[in-house]
Amino acid sequence: MKPIFLLSVYTFLVIIFPNGMGVKTVIDLRVWMIFAAVLLLPSFTKYMFEKKIKFTKVDLIPVSFVLLSSITVLLSDGSVRQIIGSIIKGSLYILLPYFAGRHFIKNEKDLLTFFYVLGFASIIVSLIGLREYFTGKGFYEGFGIMIDPDDLWSNSQMVYQRWGHNRIVASFVQPIFLGTFLGLIILIDIFIIIYYKSKINYFIKIVIFVSALLSGVVILLSQARTAGVALVIVSILMLLKNTGKIKSLVYLLILLTTCLYFINLYFHNYLTDILYYGIISDKATINYFSRVDFVKMSIEYIFNYSNFLGEGILIHSKLDYFIHNNDLLNGFLNKFLKNGIFYGLLYIYLWFKAFKDSFKFSKYNIRGSMLLFIFIYLFIVNNTTMLTFQNEIIFYILLGIIFNPMLKNQKEYVSNLPQNFNSNVSLQWRGISLSN
Repeated sequence: MKPIFLLSVYTFLVIIFPNGMGVKTVIDLRVWMIFAAVLLLPSFTKYMFEKKIKFTKVDLIPVSFVLLSSITVLLSDGSVRQIIGSIIKGSLYILLPYFAGRHFIKNEKDLLTFFYVLGFASIIVSLIGLREYFTGKGFYEGFGIMIDPDDLWSNSQMVYQRWGHNRIVASFVQPIFLGTFLGLIILIDIFIIIYYKSKINYFIKIVIFVSALLSGVVILLSQARTAGVALVIVSILMLLKNTGKIKSLVYLLILLTTCLYFINLYFHNYLTDILYYGIISDKATINYFSRVDFVKMSIEYIFNYSNFLGEGILIHSKLDYFIHNNDLLNGFLNKFLKNGIFYGLLYIYLWFKAFKDSFKFSKYNIRGSMLLFIFIYLFIVNNTTMLTFQNEIIFYILLGIIFNPMLKNQKEYVSNLPQNFNSNVSLQWRGISLSN
């Protein structure tokens, strides 16, 4: 089977199943680890033996994440088994998804296939969420293959409520995490509509339309304001960059109008309460300033507690309590607090490198432009509520795609540009100066 097929199946399964499922052995063998080992590891191992994977400097950063995490376990007087378990988990959660994105996607068709699978998975997740909303029960409630049946949070069995309404989570543990994922899906759908609508068949168009429609509704039901704000900001930036795509903009307006119609028709009271409690009321203001306070406290802890390799949470109980009892931490600052200064610096550099490369290639091809806007969206979200669970795995896959040699293939991306640009580039390659 082709690696892109295996990557797509892996991503689909990770999205629709919560991480709390698995088998309790020497280490907690969770389903996401099993999926990675079964679907990604064989192809990765084959590529290694065939010497198709050539490590670059940027590849060493995800490897460093795994090693630094194991050092933290070592500093906590962890046993050999715990240290090995940390390396295995890091390899399956970080390294394999990253290298799969880096090497399993060979061309633009593979990339679009991966995005289509994300869209299809979003439909399944949205349907699970809608069932949860109308029944008031977690979809996975009562499943007998949970590692810790009593840990309702990690098993995605908690039923959240806010402002008198159910907040759905589906398989994403926390409503905010679900909203983050679906916001990403809508962004990808918008980009495909703008650039690829003439290249996709009717079935894919239907999947994209249904995916965007359901995602819009379920973002509302998740009450994930961060995802909504980030999506609006990036969508506006994207549309400003593509003002010439009039026909595509009309499609988007039709889709948006349809989505708002169904939301108002079936969830009018829900929408009214969210607009009031989530945006207008004093509670919304308090929520905003509480997040700002979390940022201030995080920065204070970074400078007040020595924490080079993650030893801070082992030494300072106050720091440990702060990290593990708040889920609205800034995603960048959280790496400094939880994993240490060295890890945090590498994490920031990895983002910088991703932005640099995607911006560079956005000038020449639509894939680079797509990835640039995706990372702007993820950057906004990560500064507010962190990328974790499924969103973090998708993040590492997307990182791998950005550093994928496919994106740097000039022969591929030049063909996607307007015809007059192709001609100009062709002349420049032949040594002809257009200015003369």
